[in-house]
Amino acid sequence: MNHQKIGKLINYSNKTIEIENSNRIAIVKVKDYNPENVRSGLLRIIELLKPSFFDDDLIHKSVLLKPNVLAPDKMAFTNENVVEQLAEILKKQGVKKLLIGDSTMTKLITKMAHRKSGLADIAEKLGEKMINFLEDEFVTISHDSFRVSKVIRIPKTVFNADIIINLPKMKTHAGYVFTGAIKNFFGLMEDKISMHKIYKDKLLFQRMLGDIHQAVLCCGEKERIKPVLHIMDAIEAMEGKGPRSGKHKKYNCLIGSFSPVALDALAFSLMGGNPEDLEALKSLSETNLWERNVNRLEVIGDNWEDFKDNAQIPPLETLNSIRTGGSLIERFAVPLIRSFHPRIKINSKKCKLCMNCISHCPMQALYFDENKNKIKVNRSKCINCFCCGEICPNNAVQQKRPISKFIPLIK
Repeated sequence: MNHQKIGKLINYSNKTIEIENSNRIAIVKVKDYNPENVRSGLLRIIELLKPSFFDDDLIHKSVLLKPNVLAPDKMAFTNENVVEQLAEILKKQGVKKLLIGDSTMTKLITKMAHRKSGLADIAEKLGEKMINFLEDEFVTISHDSFRVSKVIRIPKTVFNADIIINLPKMKTHAGYVFTGAIKNFFGLMEDKISMHKIYKDKLLFQRMLGDIHQAVLCCGEKERIKPVLHIMDAIEAMEGKGPRSGKHKKYNCLIGSFSPVALDALAFSLMGGNPEDLEALKSLSETNLWERNVNRLEVIGDNWEDFKDNAQIPPLETLNSIRTGGSLIERFAVPLIRSFHPRIKINSKKCKLCMNCISHCPMQALYFDENKNKIKVNRSKCINCFCCGEICPNNAVQQKRPISKFIPLIK
């Protein structure tokens, strides 16, 4: 592959972003993580979607697998059998250069998560080192479709890969309600803590997630869009206080699509959610004119309604942004609106005072009270991104739902 200006700003403004079969989504039953069952499910997903890149000679192609490897907590990972079985399928298809990569908040935590998940061992079996994107070089990209950022920086490994297969885990998220195919690409970013701070307005943050997808797609070779296939691990999902500390919930299926919008719309619908509530999904849908109404999607494979099972979904109020303008009305209204938002609370009985939450809070909203020997939350600074909950190794960060559960939120 011959790209120009690696390391400099690369402008793809004239490139049209179109993906294959944007309305098609496949769902297949997989009863458990037994390798044979997972392999059969993956082969069926591939057979149903018929990725055009499978028709190419893959010997000289590089394929990057992007699982969800959030933190050193095994139930928060894309299951290792999903990754390993897909890797074996691709190897038999002729792929010689097969990479696995992801990153969390820091280099150290990422390395721990890679090892704990078992994915580092799988990468080594493939003759490669598991890629920590925080140790990668980054390429700066611009495209006219970006909605909130003039440029997006993506890892050079992603930029150079011929094919990307996104492998999200089906999970709820205490800070953003749901995390699936769209949010899984946030793992490509080099400074996640700063990005939470820059995009503290949650509408903008969710739209920024769409910009990341645009950046990855537009950097395909020459005039082509980079082939990206999304396959979600929904064999065992997470509900409640995801993306790390929720509870397991079995959906016993794999879901695949070329459209992250279609995939997330179906997955969130399976959990009993309304895709219209998710700005990340709506924004990317509107940018590319990708269908997000499940009833208008071409759902193939098994009957998707057979997998529906309402999950414990975090309060939608957490997605509403608090704009702190300068007018008299806004100065009066903001404290009132904050009182209706879900609140972060530290469970002192579980907290081991490791201080990870304090050091990784984008807004410096957490602090140690020496007099009471416990960590407290400055509610005027907290933006409810739940980075503290993602980083806490002891499940000590909780979300307290105020009276907004019973009273409509003032927007």
